[in-house]
Amino acid sequence: MNPKRRIALIDRLADAVGYVGPDFERFGGIFLDCLLELPINHQGVNLVGYPVSGVIDSVGDDDRLIAEYSDRGDYFEGAMHIARQSG
Repeated sequence: MNPKRRIALIDRLADAVGYVGPDFERFGGIFLDCLLELPINHQGVNLVGYPVSGVIDSVGDDDRLIAEYSDRGDYFEGAMHIARQSG
């Protein structure tokens, strides 16, 4: 894909994600399912759809895919303790 087009599409998606609001964690799982078309366990949300604290958000069935997502702008600036424990 053309890099400029890719950046424009990502920016467009990022602007729209703001409207998702409290269902962001669930949205992240659905988005990954559609994007990657792989079997993924989304343990970052409970059965009611609320975020689960202290776990990696999504893990592929073969453990080669690990995804963490947040609606907080500074989320990935910290030490990432959960991700480090999983590695």
